[in-house]
Amino acid sequence: MTFQYESKVWHNTSKASVASVAEQLLGLLQTKRRALGSDGPIVFVVHSLGGIIIKQAISTANDIHNQTFRDIADATRGIVFFGTPHRGSDAAKTLDPVHKITAVGWTRMRFLSLLTPHSHELRDISDDFRHVAQRYALVTFYEQHIHPGLRDLIVDKASSVMGIAHEDIMMLGGNHSSMCKFFQDDPRFDTVWMAIESAAKGLAVRGQAPAAPA
Repeated sequence: MTFQYESKVWHNTSKASVASVAEQLLGLLQTKRRALGSDGPIVFVVHSLGGIIIKQAISTANDIHNQTFRDIADATRGIVFFGTPHRGSDAAKTLDPVHKITAVGWTRMRFLSLLTPHSHELRDISDDFRHVAQRYALVTFYEQHIHPGLRDLIVDKASSVMGIAHEDIMMLGGNHSSMCKFFQDDPRFDTVWMAIESAAKGLAVRGQAPAAPA
């Protein structure tokens, strides 16, 4: 199942807006699983801002005061993050509108206080997630290359890495937008697929992902 949030929600940069998207995701996933009669394991594979939403969703699903999505919390085995700005990104305030679309894919997301480095909202979401993170395999891929036309990485390693003890961290060839786009016989895909398979078992794979061919 794939999920695409409406980017205009990020005009409202409060934690509450992230929570509403996270609950929408949980509701759709729960409905889909019930319709299919599925009770299999869940692995979330997320890119960029999707990782922020998933962290909020997992925290919500584990809320001891609200059991609505407890089945999702219990079925989830792991999360694979690609270029998620856990600590924000300078790109949120420095990139021009064209690069926000072509390099980052952040359409209609101007001047986003949520994504400024070390924002309080991001910190709160991360703090909530840390309380339940030990239940899940966590794999982080961070981008290796700078997007053409830019001077810095969109999301650097310091922001991509959560700093959780059991988190597996690997550099992945590609820039912020290409790091999770694979071509036929792409040598990076084997590492990513192995991470997804292991996460489905509640495990993780340590190592270094190969660089993208020049």
